[in-house]
Amino acid sequence: MKVLILSGLVAGFICLPLTSVAQNNSNPFSPDSTKTNTQNTQNETTQSDMEHGDWALMFQIDKNFTLKDFSGTLISFQKNLSNRNAIRWGLNLDGGYSEQKNNPTQKTTTGNFHIGVSMDYLWYAHVSHDIRFYYGLGPIVGFGYDHTKNSQNSGVNVAKRTTVSEQIGLNGVAGVEWFVKSRISLVAEYVPALTGQYQSKVNKIINTNADTSIRTKTSSTDIHLGSMPVRFGVSVYF
Repeated sequence: MKVLILSGLVAGFICLPLTSVAQNNSNPFSPDSTKTNTQNTQNETTQSDMEHGDWALMFQIDKNFTLKDFSGTLISFQKNLSNRNAIRWGLNLDGGYSEQKNNPTQKTTTGNFHIGVSMDYLWYAHVSHDIRFYYGLGPIVGFGYDHTKNSQNSGVNVAKRTTVSEQIGLNGVAGVEWFVKSRISLVAEYVPALTGQYQSKVNKIINTNADTSIRTKTSSTDIHLGSMPVRFGVSVYF
């Protein structure tokens, strides 16, 4: 009888630790389970956070798969405000100066400067994990200055022409974005636009010997509604 009692006690002490280990392995609040849940949560957060607060540089895919500006000759970039909204900027900037002497008494100088800024506020509609449609709207503003000066007879006869242009408009966009990698996407979009441009031209002819000058000024206003060809591009997020 004593042998049976002792055998039962020994078996109980042996089974108790094994039962405890099994319970710990199946307990969702055990340290190992908590660590796994935390890792899964971090992975999910990382995937969703990629769309919040990210910046992107944008390039247009041209002929022969060469890259050029997307919505600005200088730079095009985008800021994601959330997984549903973003702001895109495009900056155009160019200018130059040249001087040419056709002969010792004749010289032509030209100079120009152009700047333009566009901004689009975008709304996104998710279709799948890596594809999303978007549409947007925003202003376009531009300014240009062109100047040409022709001098003859060592500056006796001078002809000057100055052109100043101002542009303002409303830009629309609708397209689709496909993420081929987590930080790289391909973009295709339509760009309808309504733009208005005011341009003034001033021509001035001066004769220093006769002390005379003739000045003429013309101006024009143009309003245009149209659409650019479909743009294909690539965005790199960081």
